[in-house]
Amino acid sequence: MTTPEPSPVVVINTYRVKPERTDELFDAVRRMLEIMKDGPGFLSSKLHVSLDQTRVAYYVEWRSKLDIDAMLLRAEAVAIRDKIARIAESADPVIYQIP
Repeated sequence: MTTPEPSPVVVINTYRVKPERTDELFDAVRRMLEIMKDGPGFLSSKLHVSLDQTRVAYYVEWRSKLDIDAMLLRAEAVAIRDKIARIAESADPVIYQIP
């Protein structure tokens, strides 16, 4: 019996932030993406800031949901996510399948 190939996924996360903290949040999320790039299954990412400076958004493509789960357990990922949670007013992460 063969194991099915993992299904690629995309994480899209939008953070709300006070404009005076946008740069701080952007830098923290950029650091998180750098950590992710070292993880198995990472494919690509993009980071964006809204024109009104009240949102920071990113998307990351992964080989599979299992790769995301493994990355989220890494100590350095936990630490930077905690920092981001202290800066952002809210977060809206969603995982999407890539057909």
